[in-house]
Amino acid sequence: RHRNIRNASLDDYDDYYDGYDDDYYDDEDGSYAAPKAKAAAPQAAKPKEKAGKGKQGGGSGGGAAATQSQPGIKVNKEKGLTPDQQVLLASALDYIASVLPPPGTKPEADVRAAVIRAGYDAEKALAALLEEDEKRQKAKAQAQAQAQDAAAKATAAKEASAKAQAGPARPSASAAGPASTQPTSGAAESVGSVNADVAALGLTDLATRSESVEERAVFMGPAAAAKAVDARAEYLASMSTQKPTVTLVVVGHVDAGKSTLMGHVLCLSGEVTQKQMHKNENESRKIGKGSFAYAWVLDQSTEERERGITMDVASTVFETPHRRVQLLDAPGHRDFIPNMITGAAQADVAILVVSAARGEFEAGFDLGGQTREHALLVRSLGVTHVIVAVNKMDMEDWSVARFEEIRGKVASFLKSIGFKEEALSFVPISGFKGENLVRSLPLPWYTGPPLVDLIDSLPPSMRDLDHGSRFVISDIIRTTDRQATVTGTLLCGILKIGDRLALMPGPETATLKAVDSGASTLWLGPGGKADISLVDFDTAYLHIGSVLCDAARPARSCTVLRAQIIVFDCELPILPGSKFTFHQQQTAQPCRVLKLISTLDRATGEILKRAPRCVTRNSNAVVELQLDGAVCAETFRESRDLGRLLLRANGKTIAAGIIVEILN
Repeated sequence: RHRNIRNASLDDYDDYYDGYDDDYYDDEDGSYAAPKAKAAAPQAAKPKEKAGKGKQGGGSGGGAAATQSQPGIKVNKEKGLTPDQQVLLASALDYIASVLPPPGTKPEADVRAAVIRAGYDAEKALAALLEEDEKRQKAKAQAQAQAQDAAAKATAAKEASAKAQAGPARPSASAAGPASTQPTSGAAESVGSVNADVAALGLTDLATRSESVEERAVFMGPAAAAKAVDARAEYLASMSTQKPTVTLVVVGHVDAGKSTLMGHVLCLSGEVTQKQMHKNENESRKIGKGSFAYAWVLDQSTEERERGITMDVASTVFETPHRRVQLLDAPGHRDFIPNMITGAAQADVAILVVSAARGEFEAGFDLGGQTREHALLVRSLGVTHVIVAVNKMDMEDWSVARFEEIRGKVASFLKSIGFKEEALSFVPISGFKGENLVRSLPLPWYTGPPLVDLIDSLPPSMRDLDHGSRFVISDIIRTTDRQATVTGTLLCGILKIGDRLALMPGPETATLKAVDSGASTLWLGPGGKADISLVDFDTAYLHIGSVLCDAARPARSCTVLRAQIIVFDCELPILPGSKFTFHQQQTAQPCRVLKLISTLDRATGEILKRAPRCVTRNSNAVVELQLDGAVCAETFRESRDLGRLLLRANGKTIAAGIIVEILN
């Protein structure tokens, strides 16, 4: 057992050592024990000593052979380390692993050797490893330069030889080629011009050795590859070759059939397996909710399934012929409006689901239901295109009169809150039966496309590529000492591995270590949703709603701001001192009104009255707000995403608006 422990790697040491009561250096018979004085001997003398002891211990042909015959044991190259040294080594390896790229990009043996040479000082070892990388990069650059010089000389020799043989009147083939006569601009063109000559000479072209993102990551390591990659150029190239992404939120009154509708769309799109659907059908039937099988595709928590309602925003991805759709299924119950806001804040377009059943549409639209409020919220959060899905039309026998009645009421309301008529689409569907979702239903009075075709025609998201990066955190997956993994959406700009990011609001800056977006692993483009890993910061300042900003161009933290708001249907007028909940992206903060600056004309924006005593319903006003805690904000001119706000109180949306000035 002691021979096995000596031959085991540090990764296996704890598994083999666990359960042994005696100390390795105090063996009773002394046949395998390594004296403590010898344990501290130089590493070079140790392998021979242990190889001899392996032979004395019997087994299959000595220590080295015995180790090779046991497939579960790795050879430990640092034989002879004391337990204290092993602990120091393991600690240093953990620290270096948190800074260097993930395992596999640098041999573990090199890292171990560097730690031992540095006397188990993690900082010194890390500095030595980085210095080695720098020297390797310089050597690579020198080799590249030599290859280019050799290629240039070879090209010149060929050109001279061709001229000598053909005479002055006959142009050479080499001279006619772009590599020898046309000047190049930039390193990429220079390298590309000598590729053929380099291949002819049998030289390795280091500059083009790794062309794809994945190959660069393996060859250079993620951190170095991220520095070498032109994230902007690769993002633009990917946009020209991949399907545009559309972030779609599904909203509507509770029990309108939102989850059932989108679950059925996912099934018809091939995103859900038959095995999973069969499981949903059986489990929903057992608790007497057989009609919820499609809804359970998105409602996966136990509480949601028991209560039969959506409580949190469900997120998934599916594809249409021309779009990659990031789907967000928002809750419809009034108790979960804050969750609905967090989902709608990430969306570019929306599907508003209304029920055609008698009584259900009226309950959601006319009697204080959530249909109107959801439409107000998505419009206030920047959504400009809406598909109105008139669901449960099979319960009304696909009546054209009922469809036109609902269409008239909803269209009139949506246009009154700012939606343009050309940005509205209406489609009759049956989410439970799956009719008119993927394939058109032969109706004499409806000749338009089915729901999925309407989704396929939605405009893709347009994000600011040149603005400083703004990544809004929507979930915290895990945190450890000075590192964390979070989920969120990049509103604008580009992120790439190695970037220093300011964590707002707060004094911390972090380093981006990894990106997991399902596509590129080195960068994230605007509008992308991803899991990212951060290191080198105090995680106590990390919260849902925090914003990661470009450290060179961060947004601002503020507690007092001036906003232009539109007041909806409120029971009481807004006065100085009125208290609300301030919503912005993933952030919710208590606030109060400090001052009423002015009221404005809704059509022209002209000032109607300065310093009004109160602001009533359907008014447009400029107010100053005092927040209980700091938020990361920008004016609407600087950022449309971080410049929008909502004010809610007593479970109702009171006002929506934009930030016009940050006062502290």
